Amino acid sequence: KYPIIGRREDLNCIKLNDVKNFYNENYSPSNISIAVVSSMPFTEVIQLVNKYFSTWENKVNEKSISDE
Repeated sequence: KYPIIGRREDLNCIKLNDVKNFYNENYSPSNISIAVVSSMPFTEVIQLVNKYFSTWENKVNEKSISDE
């Protein structure tokens, strides 16, 4: 069983470029979920979500679950 954050020897081998490549290949609007817990009015929540996420574009070479 692997620890959630990884094994120390694996973490020590990771380079910044590896992390950037992983992020660029795996983080995209089509594969995230956003949960908001707040007393803020819904319309304000939507405005903030749009402010921070509306320019985030899907990747061109995005893999679907069926590709794996």
